[in-house]
Amino acid sequence: MRKAKYLPSEHLLLSSEALRDDYNFFVRNLANPRPANQRYILSEKYLSGATRGVELGGFHAPNHLPLGCQADYIDQASIDDLKNRFPEINDLNCVYSLTLDDGQKLSKVPSEYYAFLIANHMIEHVEDVITTIQNHLRVIKPDGYILYAVPDKRYTFDATRELTTYEHLKDEYLNGSEKNRKEHYIDFLKHTAHYDDEELLIKTEKLLQEHKDTHFHVWESSTFEKHIKNAINDGFINATLLEIVPNGIEFICVLKKFQTEKVAQGTLS
Repeated sequence: MRKAKYLPSEHLLLSSEALRDDYNFFVRNLANPRPANQRYILSEKYLSGATRGVELGGFHAPNHLPLGCQADYIDQASIDDLKNRFPEINDLNCVYSLTLDDGQKLSKVPSEYYAFLIANHMIEHVEDVITTIQNHLRVIKPDGYILYAVPDKRYTFDATRELTTYEHLKDEYLNGSEKNRKEHYIDFLKHTAHYDDEELLIKTEKLLQEHKDTHFHVWESSTFEKHIKNAINDGFINATLLEIVPNGIEFICVLKKFQTEKVAQGTLS
């Protein structure tokens, strides 16, 4: 395990942007993927020259950033709370989350504030995918980039689950996602655990009561690409899809926000 070597006080991290950047740079260097990794390659390709962006849920494995590029970090809980949830990484350094916020809404972040946004292994945990992407686009500047790392279901515990359809995503965007929550939990539990019918019902009700996080949606790279293109053509996503690249058990999706509002619902001009 990587042991903590440099951990400034909470007060210092909160009060000094320079110290936060220095500490987060230190953590990124510990966690960096190899240069052959697509997270490294694509960040160098698209984020070089950027000043400051944001990563959601970087925790102990923040994304690589080009030299001179900085990021703020947002998570739903503090480092201490997250380490209590995941004691297996208790000894690992974690980036400092300046803001605690819902990564689906980012209600504490001003519009057009950051040059880029990174969210790795988050979008599959989201119920309303299209609204979440819209919120992510809101907080980045025109011509800014979004990088999503998304697990390819073929290489995860989701392997036997049915692929999410675009019609399903569109329905949840237009008509709300809460009505499908129980179905999502049942599907997840059926394919990732071995419960009899009674146990399945008990586990499902527990997840519903606690509104637990899970993989609500599953994709392969080709279906995710089709869904993003459909959402752009339907006028729901104000961005260009630049590329989707396989990266081991995941794929990386790169979006570029339109410089001006170029889309209206149902058309792409």
